[in-house]
Amino acid sequence: MFKTSTINRALRRARATSAERLYLSVRRMRGKAVLRPLRRGSAKSVEQQTIPEKPPQEAPKLEPPLPDDTTAQLAGETPLAPMLPPPEPQHGGTNGYIKTVALEKRFGASKVVDNFSLHVNKGEIYGLLGPNGAGKTTLIKLLCGLLVPASGEAYLFGKKVPDRSIAPLIGYMPQELALYNNMTVHENIIFYGKLFGLIKGQIEQRERELLRLIDLEAYRGTLVDRLSGGMQHRVSLACALLHVPQVLFLDEPTVGVDPELRVAFWDYFEQLRDSGVTIFITTHYMDEARRCNRIGFMHRGRLIAEGSPQELLELTGTDSLEDAFLEFSRTNEPEEVLSILT
Repeated sequence: MFKTSTINRALRRARATSAERLYLSVRRMRGKAVLRPLRRGSAKSVEQQTIPEKPPQEAPKLEPPLPDDTTAQLAGETPLAPMLPPPEPQHGGTNGYIKTVALEKRFGASKVVDNFSLHVNKGEIYGLLGPNGAGKTTLIKLLCGLLVPASGEAYLFGKKVPDRSIAPLIGYMPQELALYNNMTVHENIIFYGKLFGLIKGQIEQRERELLRLIDLEAYRGTLVDRLSGGMQHRVSLACALLHVPQVLFLDEPTVGVDPELRVAFWDYFEQLRDSGVTIFITTHYMDEARRCNRIGFMHRGRLIAEGSPQELLELTGTDSLEDAFLEFSRTNEPEEVLSILT
């Protein structure tokens, strides 16, 4: 039994340091008085409390902290694999392919393209999906040689970009308008045809085909400035297709285009693919993304997932590519995701 004098001394010390709002209870352990605060409003005098009898217990042994992976294993969890650099992309054929290796681009302190590695096969439609500001347009400009990377490399046709010898083989339709507003639709087509080195008969033939494709035959002699934004976008697409490029970069080519015409565009893209043209395209339309051979999800400048639309849906167990993107964007280990898919 505790001596009353010992308890009283402990109470006096507690009241002296914590005033009257500190309430104490006492329990027996190893022949020593252990004091602990009581909940407010449940105070009893120490003399009124019943002190339960408990057998002596051994003090817990202190062990050094375990590493994170070991802790996960003891808890029955699978520890995360260490982050590894993305696998080296393989060449997708002998011609007409796109390849990047650890490509990076900065604007000031902001890293817009971050350690981006991919390969696109010859005769493939590759769709790049991601929110605004993910770095998709910057990546395309790096691939076309319009921007210089901070580090890493980009290749087209097996040649390091930039290389002027491959420029005639590339078609590029940017998001921003790349037309002369004070010229007619016909004059813009003539200008780009000559720029790509086409002769008069080739330009005339391609003009007829493309104006029929973009449904602007009736606007051949109209100034570009008098066209709607969607129509201007369609003329820009025609100019990018004019010289029958072997690699085609399309940055949201169907913005402002009605659904029926979008379907016609994609039918034409698939014809180009079947003829061996490689198409790299960005889009916000998920029905278009499903028509790509493979798609990549880009988030904060990084490639977080890659595969066929069906593979990505099955891997995430989702019904839409929007939901699949959200699943992948939640991970903090983009390389780990890629290792699962490859």
